[in-house]
Amino acid sequence: MVKLKISLLINQKIEMKIINLKLNLFLVFLIGFSIIGKGQFKSHINLIINDVKYKNGNLIVKYEIENAKEQDNIRVWIDVFNSKNDTIRAKSWKGDVNKFIEGGGEKVAIWSVFNDETELIDSITVKISATIENRFYLDDPLILSTVYPGWGDYKIHQKKPYWIYGALGYSLVGASIGMYYNSLNSYNNYLSSNSIEDKNKNYDKTITSKNLTYAFIGAASVVWAIDYARLIKRKKEIKKSWKKNLPIKENPNIPSFKITSSISEKEFVNTSLTNLQLVQGSLHYIDNDENTCLDAFENGFVEFRLFNYGPAKAVNFYAKLESPDSKNKISYPDSVKIGIIGINQEKLIRLPIKASGDLESGSFKMNVEVNAYQNNPVSPFSLLVNTCKYNYAKEVPSNEYSSDVDKDIPVLPSVGKEKFALIIGNEGYANEFTGLSKNFNVPYARHDAVIFKKYAVNMLGIKESNIILLLDATKKEMYESVLTLSDRVSKVKDGAELVFYYAGHGLADTVTLAPYLMPVDIPPSNLNEGISLDFLYKQIWESRSVKSTIVMDASFNNGGRNIGLRGPSAKKINPRREVISGNTVVFNAVSESYTANAYDEMRHGLFTYYFLKILKESRGNIDYQRLDNSVKTNVSGKAISRGNQQVPIALVSVAVSDTWQNWSLR
Repeated sequence: MVKLKISLLINQKIEMKIINLKLNLFLVFLIGFSIIGKGQFKSHINLIINDVKYKNGNLIVKYEIENAKEQDNIRVWIDVFNSKNDTIRAKSWKGDVNKFIEGGGEKVAIWSVFNDETELIDSITVKISATIENRFYLDDPLILSTVYPGWGDYKIHQKKPYWIYGALGYSLVGASIGMYYNSLNSYNNYLSSNSIEDKNKNYDKTITSKNLTYAFIGAASVVWAIDYARLIKRKKEIKKSWKKNLPIKENPNIPSFKITSSISEKEFVNTSLTNLQLVQGSLHYIDNDENTCLDAFENGFVEFRLFNYGPAKAVNFYAKLESPDSKNKISYPDSVKIGIIGINQEKLIRLPIKASGDLESGSFKMNVEVNAYQNNPVSPFSLLVNTCKYNYAKEVPSNEYSSDVDKDIPVLPSVGKEKFALIIGNEGYANEFTGLSKNFNVPYARHDAVIFKKYAVNMLGIKESNIILLLDATKKEMYESVLTLSDRVSKVKDGAELVFYYAGHGLADTVTLAPYLMPVDIPPSNLNEGISLDFLYKQIWESRSVKSTIVMDASFNNGGRNIGLRGPSAKKINPRREVISGNTVVFNAVSESYTANAYDEMRHGLFTYYFLKILKESRGNIDYQRLDNSVKTNVSGKAISRGNQQVPIALVSVAVSDTWQNWSLR
């Protein structure tokens, strides 16, 4: 038994030495950690912002780090805020930022604003923050609480008695040391004891003191561990709160989270700044009739191209026109939005101008300015626009009656059913409603209508009271007159005959190919507001006339006696044929693919002239078949001799396909 205890005591002696070593190491750790920390934690860096400037899509930040040691690993990051102190998403940084850098010398960080697709026209603030991450600060709560538990907690929150942690921790350490020495004394007494009873008693005391030594040092470790856990949790909360509230509520002296920051002065940034320039040789005046002269009533355009040399896409630019010498006879919008022009892209710009009806021949200067709010303006430029005077007489002068078909019109007795007629001559498309020049007028169309009325009265036996004559008819006039004609014919009990004549512009929809008769107040862009042939044919069918004759001297393929309503460069199209109902025959000046021409020498449309000439020479004694053939032969032959092509055509409804050939206008 004694030998066993002697063996145990030898082991106990070894353990006591280990305990002594642990206690000594623990004390050395506490003292040494403080000494090392005190020797290393003297870096208090300072940030100085030298310059913040925006240029060509980049925000350039220059700064310095003062008071840094050679071995310091300094992490730097930058935050950007708008005028409302909201954080701007800035990720595309390069240079001395978002990495460990050394102190000393000027640092440069560059934010590529365009890479982050950020658009700014605002005053911004740049905040540079830095921290040393290779060591602790002397007043770091973890270090303070290592030296004395609760000290770090007190640094964060001084209103609570955190000193109790330290008192408890060091009391337990002291108790552990006391038990350690008590165990040593018991062990020495054990060795000096002479009786077995004394040896057993001292042995038990030694074991008890050793266990208490472990218990007290373990309890002290728990105190330190609890304090560390609280501090780590608190540090995370502090960091989270700091990041959430920066920069307004930042406290740069928060213990354990040493961050040095510097905030710049406000810098105005405009990411839309770019370099727009006029493309050389692109500035000129254009119009629909392509005669490079602004005519009375005409809508024209100042046309030019802009090239964006960057670095930003061009947005919110607008163009302004000004004419110092147009004498208020030229109108134009106050400004026209340019739209978006991408980097290294070119865009065609058209600025509308319009002439008044009393424009004089000559020229005027048109100044152009292209600007944008808080952006680089385009260098001003100007061009000279030629003007052409035009006097349009609304009445048909008597001296226009110079053709052979205008004179000596036979007067024949009225025969057959009662007859009604609607005669339209649309010539003057140059007006304030269409914005077209005189070149879009239909030469002699009014004269055609006036003379056709004379034939209707003298040769066809139509009472003047039954004739509606419209010269330069508007949409309202044409629409209401077609309805009136249909209604008057339908009310004749025994049935009546109907005659419709039209000279003017026709036009077809480029998508549906539906043909329209064009009133003089409807521009080609509003084609669907014209009088469709479908509407005309349906109204004539609803009149229930016993015989309907339609004579149309018009083109629907984008052509015209002078030029078509869509201009001379418009691509020719073939309009569709609408369904003809009732007892109807249509004499068309052209088939679908041809253009109706003027006969300048006779001051008529080519088709109208020969239609009237043949009617006059036959004194009305000619059937529709021979009339159609004769007109077609004469018109096509004359057109060819003049270097043109025009082939008239007769279209009939199914109801009269076997009988129309024997009809006559008489």
